[in-house]
Amino acid sequence: ARLCPWSTFSALGWKKIHLTLSCRWEQDAANLLDQIGAALTIAHRNKVVHRDIKPDNILLDEDKNAYLTDFGISTIIGHTPEEEEGVSGTIRYIAPEQLREEPDAITIDIYSLGIVMFEVLTGNHPFEEHTNAEIVMKHLTEPLPDLHEVRPDLPEALTDVIHKATEKEPADRYQSTQEMALAFRQALSPSTIELGDEW
Repeated sequence: ARLCPWSTFSALGWKKIHLTLSCRWEQDAANLLDQIGAALTIAHRNKVVHRDIKPDNILLDEDKNAYLTDFGISTIIGHTPEEEEGVSGTIRYIAPEQLREEPDAITIDIYSLGIVMFEVLTGNHPFEEHTNAEIVMKHLTEPLPDLHEVRPDLPEALTDVIHKATEKEPADRYQSTQEMALAFRQALSPSTIELGDEW
């Protein structure tokens, strides 16, 4: 697991992440989810919610190993956002309950990770070419597009994984990043359900 409060690596935007992983997208995407998911598992076991999972906070080294960075706005589970001024997080990746200013929980990170994985798999944000106000409403009310509509070559089961990770109600999402990563690998290959060495 790789948690990096700081690093000498360069942060790669989502387009670069997508291009870097695209040569072997199945295994590379699963490995990225394993590594970031394992890092989040450590944080979550210590009652820490990252609250700002996005491509800019994922660093890749030359071997495509992923590192989770920037815990600058992280909080403890149960923290009440009412104690802050405004909503914390990045609009393109923010969870609905962050917008509703509900107490922080690990499912915030799972929602944002679902958005990131949509981008890794398709090369596009699910709510591309919308204003911030429109993106907020889509986070609150609309499911993500089907992956298969954007990338017909992807297994249809991956859409179910991404949709479950980004359900509007936290209770309807995966309840751990390990559960999400396991479902992702099973969607890629139903006969293979083992996670990577990161766990």
